[in-house]
Formats: sequence, C-alpha cells, structure tokens
Amino acid sequence: MKQLDVPSAGENGKPAKTPTVARPSAIADVDYWTLVQAIEDYAIFLLDATGRIVSWNAGAQKLTGYTDEIVGRHFSCFYPDEAVARGWPAYELQQASLTGRFEDEGWRVRKDGTTFWSNVVITSIRNDAGILTGFAKITRDLTAQREYLEALRQSEERFRLLVDCVKDYAIFMLDPQGHVVSWNAGAARIKGYSREEIVGQHFSVFYAPEEAAAGKPARELAIARQIGHVEDEGWRVRKDGTTFWANVVITAMHDESNRLRGFAKVTRDLTERRQREELERSGERMRQFLATLAHELRNPLAPVRNAIGVMQLETGVSPTLARSRDLIDRQVTHLTRLVDDLLDVGRIMSNKVELRLGRVDLAEVMARAIEAARPFTDAHEQRVVQHMPDEPVIVRGDMTRLVQVLQKPFAQRGEVLAGEQHHRRRGAYRLPHGRARSARRRLRHSCALARQDL
Repeated sequence: MKQLDVPSAGENGKPAKTPTVARPSAIADVDYWTLVQAIEDYAIFLLDATGRIVSWNAGAQKLTGYTDEIVGRHFSCFYPDEAVARGWPAYELQQASLTGRFEDEGWRVRKDGTTFWSNVVITSIRNDAGILTGFAKITRDLTAQREYLEALRQSEERFRLLVDCVKDYAIFMLDPQGHVVSWNAGAARIKGYSREEIVGQHFSVFYAPEEAAAGKPARELAIARQIGHVEDEGWRVRKDGTTFWANVVITAMHDESNRLRGFAKVTRDLTERRQREELERSGERMRQFLATLAHELRNPLAPVRNAIGVMQLETGVSPTLARSRDLIDRQVTHLTRLVDDLLDVGRIMSNKVELRLGRVDLAEVMARAIEAARPFTDAHEQRVVQHMPDEPVIVRGDMTRLVQVLQKPFAQRGEVLAGEQHHRRRGAYRLPHGRARSARRRLRHSCALARQDL
C-alpha cells in the first residue's frame, strides 16, 4: 500500500498547519480513495501522530453520526468519560506505536451520546525513514453480535444453573467414548462422586462389576447411537459401593452436521419407589391370605352354629350339658368375631373399610361389647357391671365399629386389667377408679366419633 501523507505533530504536541487534503490524482490512488469512501460497514479514518482525525469516510459517518466536522478533533471523543479519564486512548496509540498494531473491543460513544460495542484496530503508519506519521483506525459495530452472544451466554448460564440446581436427578454428559465430561449436584448427591473425582472417568464405574464385564455400558451407548436414546432400570453402584435402583435414560447428541458429539445421561434414584412397590405387593399377598383364611375358618363355623341352635331347642337337659352348650355357643361367637376381625384387617390394609351409619343405642353397644368380651372375663372369673342412665342414649354411628372400640378395654386383660388391684363387692368385679375413668373416656370418645359420622 502506498504511504499516505499524514501531517506530523508540531511543537507542544499540536499538529502542524495542515494543508487541505487533496484527492490523489494517480489512477491507483483514485481507486483506493473510492474504495475507502464506499465502505459503510466499517469506520475507516486516519489519525495524525497525536491522535487527531485527518480523514473521514462514509462508514465512519454512518457509525458515529459525525460528518466532516470531526476532522481535526482528537479521537478520544469516541470513548466514554471513564476510559478517557484512565488514559485508554493514549494507551492504544502507545501500543500501536510500539508493536505496529493494536486491537481492542469495548464501548464507544456516538455523536448523540448513545453507545455501541465495537471492534477497533489501530495500525501505525511510518514514512520511509521509519518516523511515525500517524495511525490508520478501523472500527466495526459489533453491538448486534454482542447482544446475540450475551443472550446465548445467559441462556447457557440459565441452563447450567437449572441443571446444576436439580438434585433429584443425576444429569451429566459423556463424550462419544463414554467418559464423563460434566457433573451436576444431583449426580453428586445420588452417586457420591464430586466433580473433580468423576470427570474424565468412564461411566461404567456406575455399573456392577459383572454387568461392566459383560459389556452392558458399551451396549447401551451403541443402542443410543443407533436409535437416538436408550432407557433402562436396574441396580447401579455408588462411590461407597452401595447400590440403588435407578431409571437411566441415555440420549445421543449430534451437531448441525449430524456428527456425534456425546451423550446426555439422566439417572433417577427409584429405590424408595421400588421398596414401596414391594411393600404393596407384600400387602396384597397378605390381604389375599387373610381373605382365604377367613373364608376357610368361616365355613366350618356355620354347621357348629346350627348344631348349637338345635341343642338350645332341647328341653330338660342337665345343668352340666346346658353349661357346656352355652360355653360352646360363646366360643363359636368369639371365633366368628375373630374371623370378622381378620376380614376387617384385610379391609383396613386395602382402605376398603365401610361404615354403616345409623341410630345406635349405647346401652345395646355396651351389652354387645360386654358379651364379646365374655370369653376373656369368664376365663379369669371376672364380671363387668354395666351402669347406664334410665333414658336411652342415642347416637349416630356404626354399631359394629363402636362395639369393637368398647370391646378392647374389656377383652384385653393385659392392657386394662393386668397388674390392677380389683375389689370384690358382693361377688362382682369392678374396675378400679382410674381404669373406670379411662373406660368412660373411651366411651365419650366413641360417642364423639359417632357424632362426627365416622
């Protein structure tokens, strides 16, 4: 390129008297001048050795808003006040003078005060004697590109934060060979490895030794590479050697040219869900067993109940036979209630308990509860005395369930009567004062349940 005639600095750093810049007359110079003036996407202009502007093209006018009025002014007018205050324009010229070229990106100021992000290249110009005569300055507006890159960076940052903050899933990337290249907090929590420990290792370390030896990790990558993704559930190994039941999804990742860049791997710990499912299956088997057991026990009780009914129709039996018959009747009644309790356990486990609500006389509830507890009280030669008001106490509730609630303190001697001091009064056993008060509380509680339509 032909050396341009740029005026040198005069005394005190001020430019010498600048003659009018004439349009070159040579054909080669005319072509160059026209080329520079026609460029509108770049601001291309000359500075003298002190940094004052000596030429201006159409691109510079379009970019900064200045016309030829800018010629003669110092180029620091394009910089923010903060940059001028720290001497950045002078530093740029100094570096260009020392190395021949200086490049920078930063904010610049237009005539109207608005700013734009620019790429700046300053090249020193020297004459044949090697004396610095000025600088060529090329500026390009990169605001749009910077906004796009910033939006992309923020998007990637948000995605990174999203992935890193997820703790219920292990989300990480593998290179095409299966080595770990990224690691999130969920992966660290589930698998026990820190980022520094696991990055660079092959993902087969998460598999049981026998599965890794059988080539399962490689097969999963091959399937993902072939069809796009693969999903699996199975046991995986933590850093400490413990295992957990995992759901794993591996997805192949390709770039715009369809070249494989790696794999995204998402792992979820399903150990608790698997345990719940096992418990549910065990509970279902238990319910089926109880239902079968209750059915098998109920069948032989029916003919025994019928036989007792026939025996009760007989008259003139001896007192010994009558006592034996009544004992059998009570025991059959007790066995029937036990079978019903087994069925209730199955209903409770399957959440199928039904309440048959209606008007219930508490005197009848007490009578049935005492009768249900008779096998236990008789076995200990005890008798429960019922005290009820003369007026009927009517509540809304389920007769069977209320009897079950009141039967417990009477029937379970170990809970209600064991270790208590009972007082014999005219051949009748009464609950001590504290236990009688507890039984009354149970009765009040059962009434409250009935009022709430339980």
